[in-house]
Amino acid sequence: MRDIKIDHVKIQYDDHQIFDDLQLSIPLGKVTIFLGPNGCGKSTLLKAIARLLKPTAGGIYIDQEDVHKIPTKVLAKQLGILPQSPITPEGITVFDLVKQGRFPHHSLFSSWTKEDTEIVEQALHLANVWDLKDRNVDSLSGGQRQRVWVAMCLAQNTDIILLDEVTTYLDMTHQIEVLDLVYKLNQEQQKTFILVLHDINMAVRYAEHLIVLKDGEVYAQGAPEDIMTKQLLFDVFEMDCEVIDNPLDATPLIIPAVLGRKPIGKKVSPSVLV
Repeated sequence: MRDIKIDHVKIQYDDHQIFDDLQLSIPLGKVTIFLGPNGCGKSTLLKAIARLLKPTAGGIYIDQEDVHKIPTKVLAKQLGILPQSPITPEGITVFDLVKQGRFPHHSLFSSWTKEDTEIVEQALHLANVWDLKDRNVDSLSGGQRQRVWVAMCLAQNTDIILLDEVTTYLDMTHQIEVLDLVYKLNQEQQKTFILVLHDINMAVRYAEHLIVLKDGEVYAQGAPEDIMTKQLLFDVFEMDCEVIDNPLDATPLIIPAVLGRKPIGKKVSPSVLV
């Protein structure tokens, strides 16, 4: 099976060790989501896969090729990443920002082509920001800006896309819009998506392959319906809850217990309370 292999990886910041001898396989052609509590290493691992962070030991391989031996521009045609809180160049328009996604496909002397324009326009439409194309990015809301960055990532036109907390700043409607787009591109174009999400219900609904991290280790991995249990949620998130089937698509649905609230039973007639 084609995959991204994390092979005996060790990552640390100064004296703080994040991963020690991490071994993991991420399937290509699927939607994989990293899930886990704050500080467990989700974003760190995503950066390491994108070669933004170099492990102190071990290796990371895409289809058996070491990412640190792939020329930068070649890797940029294979893999794109949208990090948390990307920095927007001052005074840039939406269209011009999304155009930056085409940079890896050009050399110093190459010219902008009709194909480039078509890819950028398609990305703007897919991310539902076409009507914003002439606006200054600085003038947009946080949610609009996030979708513009998604468009830029799509314009890069890579087979592998890494998204770090891509639904941050988005309301529920636009969260679903972005994740539906991820699902659509995976199903129709077989693009590989690797996401970091905090919303557990969103993660289990959209992931084909779920990787749950805790204390720098893989606690569990697999299809959400196979691994998502009350025990996992208590062990990883210290959360008391129920796991039921989502009535819309039978994916797991997590219902947290509310501290101090009694379980809801049969309704009591108001006359009984008099």
